Amino acid sequence: MLILKKPETSELELFTQVKASCCNCTQQEIIKANSVDEGARMLQIMGWRAYETEDEISPLVCPRCVEDLQLIEEEEQAA
Repeated sequence: MLILKKPETSELELFTQVKASCCNCTQQEIIKANSVDEGARMLQIMGWRAYETEDEISPLVCPRCVEDLQLIEEEEQAA
């Protein structure tokens, strides 16, 4: 006789992920993390940042866009 039951929870693994989307170019990064704070620390290590200028505030940009913003800043300061 076949008896079907719910899966045994001891055989399951919980994966928590954090998804980041760049506000400038919309690049996405998905990383494994146990909390949003842990994900934020990991993203910071990877080069993701929030930024603020006189004209705008952005909560999340990818490393490539951070580099672009730094170049723009350097050009503006040189002018």
